[in-house]
Parts: sequence; C-alpha cells; structure tokens
Amino acid sequence: MADEEGSSGLSVASDSEDGCDVEETADDNASITSSASGTSMPRLHHLTEGLEKLWITGAHSDIKITVETRVFNCHKAVLFATSPYFDAMFSSGMRESVSGEITFKEMEAETFELVMEYIYTGKEVVTQSNVIKLLKASSLLQIKSLCEKCEVILEPYIDIENCIDIWRLSLIHSWEKVKARAIKMVHTHFVALVKTDAFMRLDAYEIIQIIKHDNLDVPNEETVLDAVFSWARRGDPSVRKLKMGQIVANIRLAHISAERLSQLKAPNSPVFDDQAAQHCVDEAIQYKLLPARRQEANSSVTHLRRCSQFDEVLVVMGGCMSMHPPYKRCNDVLGYSFAQEKWFVLESLPFDPGIEFATCTYANDIYLTGGGSKTQTFLKYRSDKNKWKIGKPLCQGRRRHVMVSLTDSLYVIGGYDHRLPEGNRMLASIEKFDMSEDTWEEVAQLPTPVSSFSSAVSGEKILLFGGEKNDKTDTGIVQCFDTRTNECTRINSLTIISKLTKAVTSGRRIFIIFFSGKIVEYNPYAGSGQVCNLVGTVKSFRRIHYGAVQYRGSIFIVGGENEDTSLTREMILFKTESGESEKARVPLPNARLIDSCVKIAINRRFLTEEKTDDDDTGSNAPSDPGAEDNN
Repeated sequence: MADEEGSSGLSVASDSEDGCDVEETADDNASITSSASGTSMPRLHHLTEGLEKLWITGAHSDIKITVETRVFNCHKAVLFATSPYFDAMFSSGMRESVSGEITFKEMEAETFELVMEYIYTGKEVVTQSNVIKLLKASSLLQIKSLCEKCEVILEPYIDIENCIDIWRLSLIHSWEKVKARAIKMVHTHFVALVKTDAFMRLDAYEIIQIIKHDNLDVPNEETVLDAVFSWARRGDPSVRKLKMGQIVANIRLAHISAERLSQLKAPNSPVFDDQAAQHCVDEAIQYKLLPARRQEANSSVTHLRRCSQFDEVLVVMGGCMSMHPPYKRCNDVLGYSFAQEKWFVLESLPFDPGIEFATCTYANDIYLTGGGSKTQTFLKYRSDKNKWKIGKPLCQGRRRHVMVSLTDSLYVIGGYDHRLPEGNRMLASIEKFDMSEDTWEEVAQLPTPVSSFSSAVSGEKILLFGGEKNDKTDTGIVQCFDTRTNECTRINSLTIISKLTKAVTSGRRIFIIFFSGKIVEYNPYAGSGQVCNLVGTVKSFRRIHYGAVQYRGSIFIVGGENEDTSLTREMILFKTESGESEKARVPLPNARLIDSCVKIAINRRFLTEEKTDDDDTGSNAPSDPGAEDNN
C-alpha cells in the first residue's frame, strides 16, 4: 500500500510538474508570438530601407535600363519578384537578359522612375496628373498592385470629356474597373458624345462594342443609326463603309419606323450595296410584317434595349398547384421580365378554363382557347391595356390541342373531348378564326386525330408533331397543314415516338423537347432524309406539363410535373448553340403544372406588382375532376 501510495503520490507530482511545464511552454510561446509580432514591423521597415538604399545608390546592380536619355541601375532579383514582365524576359534567355541592358523606347523616363520608386520603396507615387501614364506603364510591366492603385485613383475622374479616350485605353490594357466605369459613362451620355471628335476617332470594332450593348441609353434607335452614318462619313469613308454591315447588325433596326426602314432599301442609302447590312434590314422588315412570328425572332436587330418602355416577358397563365385531391388551380397570370430577372403579377384570367388549354401570340397579344372545364373558351389578352377579353366560343370544345397564329388568322387543331364516346375522343377538326371577320369556322380534318402533341410553323404550313391517337397509343408521325390550300397530310415521322412534347421555334430553327429531356432540331426540308438531330439533353428532366419559350436563341423551360407527380418551380435555360443547360437564377414563385406559357413584350408600366416566392396560389379555383377526366 505504501508503494502504491508512493506511486500514486509520484504520479500526482509528475502530473503537477507536467502541468507547470505546459504553462511555462504556453507562456514562452506567447512571449515568442508577441516578440514576433513586435519585430515584424521593424523587420519589414528594415527590408524596405534596404531596398530603398539599393535604388538610391545603385549598389550591386546587375541590369541597366535606358529610358529616353537616362540610364537606371536596377536589380534583376527585385524586378523578377515584382513584375511578371521582367520575370518572363529574364527567364526566356532574351538578348536583354544576357547583355544586361534593356531599352524602353515608348516610355518617359520620369514615368519609369516613378514605377521603380514604387517597386523599391512602396511610396505613394500616383497622382491625378500622372495616373494615366503610370497605368500604362504598370500595365505593360504587369505590376498588378500599382495598376490597382491607379485604377482606384482614376475612376472618380472619368467624365463626359474623357470617358471615350479612357475607355479605349482600358480596352488595350485590360483595365477592367476603369473599363466598366468608362463604358457606363459612354452609354449614359451617348447622345452628347456622338457629336464629339473622340467619337469620330473610334474604329469600327469600338463602335460595335458601344452600340451592341443593351445598356445604351438613347431616346430611340434612329439616334444610333444617325450616329453611325455620321461616323461613316468621317475619316476615310471608303474604309469605314466596308464595316457597315458588321455595325448595322448591332443596331436594333426592328424598332425604328417603317418609313426609315424603307429608306435603307433605297438606292441612295449608305448601305444599299452592303449585302450584310441589307440582310439585317430584311430581318427588321420581316419582324414588322409578320406579327404572328414576332416572338420567334432571335436576331440582334430585334432585341429591346433597357432604355425601351417595354420588357420582354415570359407569361405563365393559370395552372395547377396540386396533383392530388383536393385539386387546386388558379387564375393568376405571372410575367417574368428577362431584363429585370423578376416575376410580376399581370391581370388575372377572367375565369379558369380548366386544365390543358392552349395559347398563342399575335404581335404582343395573347390568345387562349379550350380547357378541361370550359372547353369552348376563347380569350384575348390586350398587352397594351393589360386586360383580358372574352371572345366568341369555339365551334367544338376541346383541350390537349394546339393553337397557332399565322398571317391574320388563328388556328385551333386537334385535341381531346371527354364528352365524346370512348375511341373517338381524339379530334381531327381544324378551326380557323378570321381576325378581320371575328368568326370561327372548321376548315380541315387531320388524317390522324391526335391529342397532346406540339406544333411549329414553316412558311405557310403548320407542322404537328406526334401525340396520342384514339387507340391510346403514342405516335411519332408528323402531319402538315397547308393554310393556303387547307389540305392536311402526313409527311414523315420523328425518331422518338412520344406525346406531350413541346416545340419551340427560334429564328428559323425548330426544336422539340421530349419527356426524357432530349432536345432535337427538326428539319422541315429534309424530305426522306434525317429530319431530327439531337442538340442536347437536359439531365434529370423527365417531366410533362411544363412551359417553354425562346429568348435570344436560348430556350427557357419552366415548371411542370415530374415523373413522380410532384410539381416543380424550377426554370431551366437551354443554350441551343452549345447544347448545354443550367438552372436559371430565378425560379417560379411557386411550383405548378403549366398548361401553357408564351413570350411577349409589355409596357413596363404594367410591371409594378412583384410576385415574391411564397406558397400562396393566388386566385384559387377548384377543379372539376369529372370535367377534366384524364383518360
């Protein structure tokens, strides 16, 4: 026991002694840390003094740099450590690194001296009077910290007098902060700047960089056109005229008056002989002449600037908030502004037409037909008034159909009528609404009655893709309705048999979206050749009842019902050029099944009430499961 007690006591004593050692060690470490902290500043000061001494005396220099008539004795190690430019020079075995002599011919000696003074001493050398010269020199020598100091000092002094010249320099030297500030000034004061010599000195590339941006602030697009024509007459007109096609492609010609557009086609027009410019003029004329195809346009000449009174908006109408009893539907209409990246509340539907109605646009107005509850519905949305109007009913009620505008008419094609006998519920009828006469009439019959299909326009023909037949099987057939002759034929088949597809037209390209997420481009001119080419696949898609529109050559896919019947608020951006997809930054305010959606341009005065993310379904309307039988 004594030994155990002794052992126990020794152990305690040992622990106690270890504890003292820990405390002493901790104190020592704290002392060392404090000492290091206390000596770091003197050490840096001592190092700075040493570098300054090397600069002043030139002692131990191993490289001579000649600028104008002056020779600077420098040190490779110092320059290597502070400038990637010198690092590359000394590491490459260039003649200067071997000879030990460098000459800068396009730099002032005074400016170079200030740069070296900054490198060796760290002193503040930048002033308002020398900032441009120092920024050029530090950019050339790739001295990042001095560049940043120069940019910070220069930014507040950018004004209407110097913004163009500073912006041009920022392009050459990659001064990103200065460039952003200067181009903003150029865009804001464009109307005044076009009268200056600085603007007239711009080259074609620089003109394009300025006018192509959505942020250009102008009262109208004619201002841009006039500025470009004035610029073309200055300098060497023959040289500048060669670039007019490239420049005109960045003017929003579709938004100038029809009279001014017609002048561009005249023999005395500055761009009359320019094929590229005339192509842009033709695109703008087509935009004006074909209001039924306006929302399919993706040429840069049709884009809206942010100074416009209008925003391009993705419009979602109604929808279903629950796929399980009690079913909840809504009448609300939401608009997503692409420019503002926000959802807004528009005028609600006057009533809920029920599930699976169809919509289309004509210019910037929206037309809606059919629906599971009120199958003969016909509604018109006036975008200039933000108002819905009830129109004359369809001849035959339907849902799961398509609706297309073409020339000055609307066409309602195929679909489903649950009131008909089993085996005959898929419709073949095609109804035409004459806008000038305000009347509906049946004009043709599909060779194969289908529902749940998609459509696109090619010339004067309406193409119909796939769908579900009366025997409840899916099909991949492509049917074609010729609106000139009122004849309808089967022309070929899709490579994928499917219903519930979405077709989106972007420019002259037709894309079809399938349940699996595959997106193919359909070629209406392929004949017996390959009509479908896979463009890309949206991963983990597998959904139906979503909306899809094109915006500036990309496809926005919004909402829908997943394979497990859950609803999503996700919005996906699919890039048609690369075949890549990504989630859009702003989703739907709430998850919903989308019966239909479109894109229009609407006056911003109607985009005032924002729709925030919440679970509120707006104006709820209970659905009638009997009327909306999904069989």
